Amino acid sequence: MVKSKFERHLEPEVIGKLKNDPLFINKLEADCKKGIVFPAVRKNYMSFYHAGGSLFTYNDFTHRFATHIKYAFVPKDIQDKYVTSEDLRDTRPEHNFAISYKDIKEQCKKHNAKTEAGRVSQLYKFSPMSTKRNPDQCYLVDIEITFPGGTDRIDLLLYDNDTQKLLFCEAKRFGDSRLSATDGGIPEIVKQLDSYNAQIAAHKKDIVVQYESHFDVLRKLFGVELNKPDDVYEHCGLLVFGFDVDQRDGKLKEHLPKLGKHKYYPIGEPKGITAKTLEAFYKRLTGAGKSKK
Repeated sequence: MVKSKFERHLEPEVIGKLKNDPLFINKLEADCKKGIVFPAVRKNYMSFYHAGGSLFTYNDFTHRFATHIKYAFVPKDIQDKYVTSEDLRDTRPEHNFAISYKDIKEQCKKHNAKTEAGRVSQLYKFSPMSTKRNPDQCYLVDIEITFPGGTDRIDLLLYDNDTQKLLFCEAKRFGDSRLSATDGGIPEIVKQLDSYNAQIAAHKKDIVVQYESHFDVLRKLFGVELNKPDDVYEHCGLLVFGFDVDQRDGKLKEHLPKLGKHKYYPIGEPKGITAKTLEAFYKRLTGAGKSKK
């Protein structure tokens, strides 16, 4: 059996059509630069994320943008979670994404903001497309990464533009049961990280090559200039968030030492992460110096 290849690319024709689409020109490009929409290159399609949800996709087959039906149907002036048939009498799907862009974004945020992915979306501002100042050149370059044959998605991929090394990271809320060791055992997160490490090692060569292609797409779409990736760390780090000081000094210290060889970094809330915090996070999880110069 031939092993499936991990891929990150867009054909030139797709890039050209996407770059000239009014929705990209008038809405998405600006929000990507503001750090509130995150563009992710996939296997010849793009996903644009907002507040933890997939806001739009654009693929090589249709050469059109698509959004989830739950975002496209935008009821007006309805505040309750439950609706009657009368409430929906005049509801229509939004047929012009550029005109209804703001409403679709709001629906996407409503559905995802309180989820784990929604809270981690505070890191979108560290994408290389964002014009927010990031002097340390440590970037978030991909999210929700799945390898061929895998089922779980790795939450984050960080990149140090100086050392030119990629680092995969999982993000977990403090209250996630997978962080807890029961009856003196090993937390479930250990098995999950072991699995990720094996997948990263198996696809290491493809990862470096494909993210070079990924960066090339970002350059053509956004004018982003990143150094060519040279390597990837063969371990997946862990970011733990969503706790207060008492929890940090109590259950957090009780459970996290049981992660064994796996490296973790605790922070109260993702929205509090700064460029310097991100650099410290990267250093802690790699055990490496910042610059290769």
